Amino acid sequence: MENLFGQREQNGGSFRRVNSNDITNHRLSSNTGCKKLVNQYIDSLLEDGCLSYRHVDRKEFKVSTILDQVLTENPKFKVPAFKTNIFTSEKIHVDVSQVKFVLNQVLENALHYTEGSQQAEISLERDEQSLVLSIQDKGIGICSRESEKIFLPFFRGVDSAKFVKGIGLGLTLSKRILLNNDAEIKVESQGRGHGTSVFIIFPFQDKRLQYMKVECKETLVPKAVSC
Repeated sequence: MENLFGQREQNGGSFRRVNSNDITNHRLSSNTGCKKLVNQYIDSLLEDGCLSYRHVDRKEFKVSTILDQVLTENPKFKVPAFKTNIFTSEKIHVDVSQVKFVLNQVLENALHYTEGSQQAEISLERDEQSLVLSIQDKGIGICSRESEKIFLPFFRGVDSAKFVKGIGLGLTLSKRILLNNDAEIKVESQGRGHGTSVFIIFPFQDKRLQYMKVECKETLVPKAVSC
């Protein structure tokens, strides 16, 4: 992983590679320098994978079509593994390749954590303000203490290693990518033994437009007072 990912950190005119060993050596520290190093490492992963905000190329696409492509293209996803419920064919403006990355991360997690022959369930619905894609697995679930840390870099649940290999960055990267596409991700679970639900929310209105709207009010200029 170090050879593929890493960031060149400028230091006195020279560059050095920032890799996962640097993070591992400081991962138990909470000082500012460590947090900066972690953020640099995450930025480098996104940049190297063309997943950073600089590479966002929005196009109008159906979420249902993106989902279908992911399920078809990824050899890990066999038809019996997922039950799909598509209730809308709305289009949104997103970077398709970036959203595909997120869906692959979330769906692979659901597949790994769903036990036995049970199916993970995928639903796509709409409300007044957004499209909501939900992925519910039938796995071990998440306790309340873990759910508060689920998006933190390098966090892994107590039993995660039993189900899937990794270093705990999939959801961290996914959250950052969706933020760059004006979308968000939430994770819910009723606790151990009750499975986990992941919600990916795509607002219909580009959030950036909200900051561009300036409310113009009439300015009252006081009249000159004659002496």
